Amino acid sequence: MQTIAQLNTTVDIQLEVLSPLHIGTAGEKLWKQNIDYFYTGDEVVIVDQTKLIRALIEATTDDGTSALQAFQSRLASGRNWDLEGFLEECDIDPVEVQVASYPVEIEPAAEIRPLIRTGYGQTIIPGSSIKGAMRSVLFHYLYQQDLARGDAPEKELFGNISNNLLKYIRPGDAVCHETTITNSELFNLYQEYGNWESDYKPGFIVSTESFVRGATAKFRLAIADGLHRRLKEINSRSREDLIPRHAGKIVDVTDPISHLFTIINDYTRTHLERELAF
Repeated sequence: MQTIAQLNTTVDIQLEVLSPLHIGTAGEKLWKQNIDYFYTGDEVVIVDQTKLIRALIEATTDDGTSALQAFQSRLASGRNWDLEGFLEECDIDPVEVQVASYPVEIEPAAEIRPLIRTGYGQTIIPGSSIKGAMRSVLFHYLYQQDLARGDAPEKELFGNISNNLLKYIRPGDAVCHETTITNSELFNLYQEYGNWESDYKPGFIVSTESFVRGATAKFRLAIADGLHRRLKEINSRSREDLIPRHAGKIVDVTDPISHLFTIINDYTRTHLERELAF
């Protein structure tokens, strides 16, 4: 029986965010204005719903109405209202109900897209997202070698579900605590009179919770090169196709970690050159 260490080459990676980074969660978890956050004019205050409800239960409005009942009425009305002003009316200190606050010069959109989190509420860069970025790099690397000539290039390059090349590359989640609120204008490509044009969408912004530039996080990366060698031995005595066709170009090398990052760095240079040319 081989150990996990014998089946994998593993390394701890430190990641640094070079530009504001957002990896979002499900649409039903969006932060809504005057429910999940409010804007003071120079900062966004994120509200802890549990703390808010507790504070409302104990408070009343200026006319003696239950603060919780008044809060529910405002939500049900569908009209524009101001949560910050309502808290002041109920004599509730916003600091008592906030999770965090972020300085923001421009008022955000009516909804803010939060980052994906663990079950403990930690903001993360998921290993699946890191792996998805690596997948694009490896597809480019293999495709440039003219290894896919059919109608299903992804299957030709990576294999099928039972022997997929990407199963051998396993990045973990990276926990990162340094976040902010970012307002972004959308830059669109469109065709006009048969030509490609590009422009920002006027008056439209997307507000996201993002990791700040310079933030760092660590994650563990494992490449199952030992498993690949073991499966090659079994495959040589079996009629089953246990190993991916192009694993030798990615996994079955002397130093698979260094080899992978050489591919990533080469692709990154190419991508940046194309962005600059665009």
